[in-house]
Amino acid sequence: MLLFWSKNAAESTWVNTEMETALTRKLSDSSVRIIPMRLDDAPLPALLRPLMYVPLEDGANVNEAVRRILGIGSQTS
Repeated sequence: MLLFWSKNAAESTWVNTEMETALTRKLSDSSVRIIPMRLDDAPLPALLRPLMYVPLEDGANVNEAVRRILGIGSQTS
């Protein structure tokens, strides 16, 4: 699951419900992956902080973010 996180997402009941559902599912199914995508400087919820996240704040390299999600190295490696 890609979780696009921002100030607006933090205030959204629907986004929080989806996040809680994904976390609950992850507890019973270890194949579930949750990858937070930070769109701005909104802090991640405490339960997501231990997870690797992809920063997409201003000036972020979208290609690098996609490569991290897919688990592949940089183009130079």
